[in-house]
Amino acid sequence: MAGKKYYKILNLTENASLKEVKKRYKQLAKKYHPDVNKEKNAHSKFLKIKEAYEKIVDPEKSETTIKRRPKPKSKYDKYREQAHKAYKKRQKKKQEEIEAFYMSLRKGWRRNWVYVNVTLGVIFSFFLMLDNHLDLENKAANVNFIDNQVYQSYNGHVVQGIETQSEQFLYLADYHNISSLNTYPEIVVNETRIFHYPVNVVHTLPYKRVTIPVHFTFIWALTLVVVVFLSPIIILLFRKNNAWFVFFHYITLFVSSGILLYFIFIRNGVLSIFYFLFS
Repeated sequence: MAGKKYYKILNLTENASLKEVKKRYKQLAKKYHPDVNKEKNAHSKFLKIKEAYEKIVDPEKSETTIKRRPKPKSKYDKYREQAHKAYKKRQKKKQEEIEAFYMSLRKGWRRNWVYVNVTLGVIFSFFLMLDNHLDLENKAANVNFIDNQVYQSYNGHVVQGIETQSEQFLYLADYHNISSLNTYPEIVVNETRIFHYPVNVVHTLPYKRVTIPVHFTFIWALTLVVVVFLSPIIILLFRKNNAWFVFFHYITLFVSSGILLYFIFIRNGVLSIFYFLFS
């Protein structure tokens, strides 16, 4: 049987019939319904009356609801949850590694490498362009060997190599009478003042004097060389971290570094600049 207090709320005795309970509930509910009764405590009284009625009419249904425990997760749900967590962890780690990689290209020794190449590139480009505008020096030489191999230069120019007695190898362009060097081996090599790059060769024959351009030197390819020397500047202009940044970072550094090393150690570029400045 429902508790005595619930009957008391409805002003009934415990022996009251179900019909009497329903009748009294209707009367009290109508009296204390919030839409009808505007007193402050009308709403709380109405809830108590309703609860008492439900407890008396159907005590089992109105028992305090036991909180349901969450349904145990299946093995598949657990696996899926763990897999999702592992995936998110991997993605986070991958993103952190990518950001660390980009950061390594913008800081530390890799960025210092860029600064060194840019600095050397600017210096060498300046002296190469200066060398191209200074008066040439004339150096007498004798041809010791003519290479029979014919090479193709840009714009259809035909190039053939010769070697002087001082073991200087020159690529002469479009000299169709090159065999005359066997008979008249004396030539004059016109070189730049700073780096001593041959610009042209003067070959004097009994009946004429021929000036022959020399190809395949740093001065001959001055524009391309300057572009390569200054190419690392492109890296400094990149603001976004993407595949293009990585591509240009490595391609410009490797190419420019290779040319710089050749220019410094094989062509003695640094020594030539010091000799020009302090001799």
